[in-house]
Amino acid sequence: MRSLGERIRRTRRRKGWTQAQLAEALGIRAGTLSGYEREYRRPDVEMLDRIASVLGVSVDYLLGRVDDVSSHTDSRGGAHSEERDPLVDLALEAIPELSPEGRSAVERFIEYCRETDRRKRDRTGRS
Repeated sequence: MRSLGERIRRTRRRKGWTQAQLAEALGIRAGTLSGYEREYRRPDVEMLDRIASVLGVSVDYLLGRVDDVSSHTDSRGGAHSEERDPLVDLALEAIPELSPEGRSAVERFIEYCRETDRRKRDRTGRS
């Protein structure tokens, strides 16, 4: 059975990403990711979920509970095996090229969109 660090490293390499690229996509330092892969650091629950999402695998796969990397669960627990949203690939490609101000603007815009959607759901749920 492979460890968490081995599974992160193996999946990252299978995607052709460097530690720096994955760390950038996760918004952490490459040294922190190295610590996860070498297992002298452990990601918290939120980071573990973020790693799984960015790599396109389930948390269960990363934790060694399942060995099937092709099938993963979404954030609502539903299993699926389709390709990830092209917007994720665009973000992974574009974010490393952005200035700190650009990254901050993207983050604010995403939070704005999430909040707007949440408010719409709340209004329609109460009606």
